[in-house]
Amino acid sequence: MAEAIMTHPGTAAPTLPGNAFALVLRHGPLASQHARESIEAALALAAFGQDVILIFLDDGVFQLLPDQNAGAIAGKQISSMLNALELYDIEHVFVETESLAERGLESHSLAIEVTRVSRCHLAALLKQARHLISV
Repeated sequence: MAEAIMTHPGTAAPTLPGNAFALVLRHGPLASQHARESIEAALALAAFGQDVILIFLDDGVFQLLPDQNAGAIAGKQISSMLNALELYDIEHVFVETESLAERGLESHSLAIEVTRVSRCHLAALLKQARHLISV
């Protein structure tokens, strides 16, 4: 669908709310319930007024593809849940640039707008969060 900013090695990582929950999503959408449950957790946190940062890396980038088939895991469509992020004011959604490239994906083919971030900026991005949840 879209891409936002891309950070390069010579630039600084984006500045984020310091009291945020950062959820790192590493699993593919059909491998287990982790993908769906992680997004549900993000929506629940946001519903209670918490700042949420989502970071997709490794096979987690496959969650961002449109029209995921939830039949294999008997759950909600992940792409539908991703479309709800904006309704819950979850504005900070990042995808690791190298994870996309390693899997032959491009950010313009993703279901939602994301900010691409390079691997070298990931640690700086994670340090800004108050809480870190890696699934």
